[in-house]
Amino acid sequence: IQDLVGGRIDAVICDDPVAMYYVNKKPDTAGKLNLSFKTGDKEYYGFTVRKGRKDLVDKLNKGIKAVKDSGKEAELISKWMGDGK
Repeated sequence: IQDLVGGRIDAVICDDPVAMYYVNKKPDTAGKLNLSFKTGDKEYYGFTVRKGRKDLVDKLNKGIKAVKDSGKEAELISKWMGDGK
């Protein structure tokens, strides 16, 4: 992205959260870049835990659900990545 801002390349392909952060929120690039294409495909992220740690998997899943259900996920997305444009 620094090469794009510096005019050394014409485009960058990266994950949606990274692109949205640079386009909308990062102080030295916000307003200087355009998100030209965003795929409709879902992106998946995961946690890796030691085999047999069902207790930890259960805690992670419970925590993720709580963050989503409370609206905190949407708040964080807006704070760190902007409105998705």
